[in-house]
Amino acid sequence: MSESNSDLDGFEDAAPSTMWNPRSTGSKEGGDFTPLSAGPKSWIAGYYMGMVENQGKHNSTVHTVRLRKDSNGNYMIGDTAHLSKAPEGDTVDVNIWGSGMLNGEIAENVTAGTMILIMWEGLKPKKKDPSSTYHSWKLKIKKTDVIDIMAAVSDADLDEEFNESSNAVAEHAAEATAANQAETQEDDDEPF
Repeated sequence: MSESNSDLDGFEDAAPSTMWNPRSTGSKEGGDFTPLSAGPKSWIAGYYMGMVENQGKHNSTVHTVRLRKDSNGNYMIGDTAHLSKAPEGDTVDVNIWGSGMLNGEIAENVTAGTMILIMWEGLKPKKKDPSSTYHSWKLKIKKTDVIDIMAAVSDADLDEEFNESSNAVAEHAAEATAANQAETQEDDDEPF
């Protein structure tokens, strides 16, 4: 764009997303690709935030998990080296490339906000063609630990103007509720 458009001022470049990949480190393009074996550090736990379909050259599904911290304040992940970048801050959303097996399990068993544990079990031989392999995943759900994903958005994530207008609406609603309660209490004194 050659001309300045004040409506577009103030935007910043989006930070690259954090990807979880317990299957390998490095890249083939970079010449440092290293396949990994499944093991005790091939897991991630957090709140399922949702998915986006038809991503990348293979039209894959990408799932987003908001990392949870344990009682010691550590992120609940087997090995942070499996992340594309180090987790920072209180809220870290991690993307996971789906697979047929993982996508199916999540679609059948998980709703947004549910606490999940995903474990990569490694490559397994296919039943119909044992010379071919697939990525095997194990999904566990903690149904007693669910968040409201709309409420999980922190004030820091919201635009300042939105916060101000939301506060004004909330104050107005509180005043209206208080006035309504005062009227109701006066009405309660009447027999009918």
